[in-house]
Amino acid sequence: MDMNKTTTDFVAAILAQEGVPFAIQGRNAFNVLDCVGVVAVPAAMVGVVLEPIEPYRLNCDYSGRLYAYFQRNFDVVPLDAFKIGDVLLFWLAKPSKPRHIGTVLPGTNQGAAFNFMHTSESAGKVVQNALSVRWISHIHSAWRLRGLD
Repeated sequence: MDMNKTTTDFVAAILAQEGVPFAIQGRNAFNVLDCVGVVAVPAAMVGVVLEPIEPYRLNCDYSGRLYAYFQRNFDVVPLDAFKIGDVLLFWLAKPSKPRHIGTVLPGTNQGAAFNFMHTSESAGKVVQNALSVRWISHIHSAWRLRGLD
């Protein structure tokens, strides 16, 4: 019997990764993750296997392969319609080049409507932050994981 894969299960699996150490190419639940791993590992935990992303380095332009990874595994969502469990691509230096990923969570920090889970290179781990005006202004696109009920 197939288990139902729900957004609630996906979000719970993401929340369970909070505090996991950061490492580039990290895809090991509860041990080491990068921003792709914070989405790919919880997806696998609920039975949704994603096509892999090609290896990349932080000091190169990997925005094209990141965007292609999302096109293969997710459905685009209008920016005014994202919800809890959706995954956001963020730009950091150039608006046309996504370089970071965060998953939308219920808002609990600093009065924000939403929080998001992502890796922080400076904190060295998976963290949850408020989806503040600063972060909202850096959203490149919003996506919904295929295969969830």
